[in-house]
Amino acid sequence: MYYVLALGYKPEEYKTTFEKWIEYDFRIEYVYSADQAQQFLSDKIYSLVLFHSRMLDCLPYINIMRSIKSVPVLVLTPEYTNAEQTQLAIQYLLNTEIRKVE
Repeated sequence: MYYVLALGYKPEEYKTTFEKWIEYDFRIEYVYSADQAQQFLSDKIYSLVLFHSRMLDCLPYINIMRSIKSVPVLVLTPEYTNAEQTQLAIQYLLNTEIRKVE
């Protein structure tokens, strides 16, 4: 299973694509601030952090997050919330060295 921490997303933004993530064994936890993301990263192991592009002013937090745990960070634009783009993103991730969390 792949555990994903999603920063800056509203759960309703993923209603149309959530099933696609689950189909590929991704489980998403949503946080609404960089501070909250830091806390979650300190407490749990994640395969990936998704960063909504609306949170670009929080990009300096990426280095802080990476210093907490070595985890890939993917910044997605709103266009990636449709099913086709989500599937492309998932397929790309599965072809990288992203790790499953046991």
